[in-house]
Amino acid sequence: KSQAAARPARSGVVWSKYRGSGSVEFDDQTPRIEEGKATTSATFSEPGNYVLRVLAWDDSGGQSAIMAGGFFCCWTNGFITVQVD
Repeated sequence: KSQAAARPARSGVVWSKYRGSGSVEFDDQTPRIEEGKATTSATFSEPGNYVLRVLAWDDSGGQSAIMAGGFFCCWTNGFITVQVD
């Protein structure tokens, strides 16, 4: 068996600020996924419009040449628009 087949697939999420005038601090930038959910909260330094990015990934597939930088199959991005008054 290969190493990938010998262990269960891992998955995770990573939160970051994509756009916005101020800074954003997350309670947990890489929250643990439990029962299919990962939860965090964000604090914004100033009012304005922000776009938050969440990268969700799992390594259930094999690594391809294009992803040789460290990601295995499969991943996606989500973008959430937030208006802070």
